[in-house]
Amino acid sequence: MVRVGYAAEKFGSDQNRVVLEGRYSSTLVFGGGQFWQHSLSWEALLNTNSGNSEDLLISYSNRHFYRHSPRWAFFAGINASYANNLSREKQIFMGGDRGARAFDNRLQVGDRSAVFSLEERVYTDLHLFNLIRIGAAAFLDVGRAWEPGADSGLPDDWLANVGFGLRLMSSKAASSRIAHLDIAFLMTNRNHPAVDKVQIVFNIKGRF
Repeated sequence: MVRVGYAAEKFGSDQNRVVLEGRYSSTLVFGGGQFWQHSLSWEALLNTNSGNSEDLLISYSNRHFYRHSPRWAFFAGINASYANNLSREKQIFMGGDRGARAFDNRLQVGDRSAVFSLEERVYTDLHLFNLIRIGAAAFLDVGRAWEPGADSGLPDDWLANVGFGLRLMSSKAASSRIAHLDIAFLMTNRNHPAVDKVQIVFNIKGRF
């Protein structure tokens, strides 16, 4: 999928820009309890006044899911991003819900990032008050956001953690949103004063 648009000065834009956006995804394996998919997306603005690109962001994702028993499943995922000339509100961060769950949101910032996650998931028969279905997961995250030549201010460039958590989903609501309650433990930067050794994280996602 590719989209092309134009933001013109005479229609309110501060400068004339071509708007580019695209996405490609492909399923590599489907069947036998496995689902393996990768995707590539990109977006950018081409300033026709200066000839420069703005807010260029390229992202790649590779996700593999394997259900090896009726109740247990293994997940592996990698996400990588590259940016150039981003505006302030579109910076690339690492930590918290951007990856590496034991670390604060926006702990690292840069023009590129990479994060790798492993999870072992369990699906239970627990149905709390006949309203909430309960699952759980144990996980490992390793990630980094950086800019070449810039000092992150951390002793370890890579953020790494392990942890476990609950997955809570309403059996009555039409939405497929899932509540994640995770406890994550540091593996790197354990002695840095700005980082807590244990982090409790709660958020709502569209997947397990």
